[in-house]
Amino acid sequence: MPNLGTPSPPFSRLRLQATQAMGVAKALVIAAGSSAHPQVQGRISVDGLAGPVEIRRDHAGVPHIFAESDEDALFGQGFVHAQDRLFQIDGMRRLAGGRVAEVTGAGSLEADRFMRRLGLAGRAADDWRRADDRERRLLGAHARGMNAGVLSLPALP
Repeated sequence: MPNLGTPSPPFSRLRLQATQAMGVAKALVIAAGSSAHPQVQGRISVDGLAGPVEIRRDHAGVPHIFAESDEDALFGQGFVHAQDRLFQIDGMRRLAGGRVAEVTGAGSLEADRFMRRLGLAGRAADDWRRADDRERRLLGAHARGMNAGVLSLPALP
């Protein structure tokens, strides 16, 4: 009788490849449908603003942000960054922190080790500690806008 316990390494590799292929197929279906596209027209109500923010996109889709305060403008900028560039931002965050292999596999370990030796994540934390109150408020407004933008997305990238 064959041993049906632990799968052999080739089976495990095929299972991983099949799982990845299913993930790619699902992403393509979402991207092909209109459900993956962020809302870029009309009104969206979000919490965290002191005043009104207007985001107009020109004929090329470039956002132009109008607000009464710098904090609200940066909130709006964070919002459109999440709408337009969330996948890129997540990739750059993973790259800077040496955490790409978490999603791409062992082939990225050497690059992750190099990035961790550079210490960009620690330098960013040092910059945050040295920031004054105004800088923290502005960066916080951008982060809150990004979080609101993520929540407004019909599907994650």
